[in-house]
Amino acid sequence: MAYDIFISYKNTDNNQKTEDYYLALKLKKRLERENYNVFFSDEEIPKHKESIFSILIEQALDEAKILVIVCTNPAYLKTSYVDYECSSFHDEIICGRKVGYIYGIG
Repeated sequence: MAYDIFISYKNTDNNQKTEDYYLALKLKKRLERENYNVFFSDEEIPKHKESIFSILIEQALDEAKILVIVCTNPAYLKTSYVDYECSSFHDEIICGRKVGYIYGIG
């Protein structure tokens, strides 16, 4: 499946779902009602073996035209996954391999 939009968010903090998770989930549902194919890691990753997690993330980032970052806490931008997803997508735009957009919500 090719993804139109990749939603990046901090999933848990202290073993509890974050506010960002719930905002991202709400956004995902709305975008899907508008017929967008959305990558939402909390639903996509469990469908696959844990060992291909990084491959799945890379593939979804490559396919997506838009990256949406949901972030209510500035510290979450520095978490490994959110930072990696943002940097990877941004690098693709800078290098000219992707014409895309990055949006932030928070």
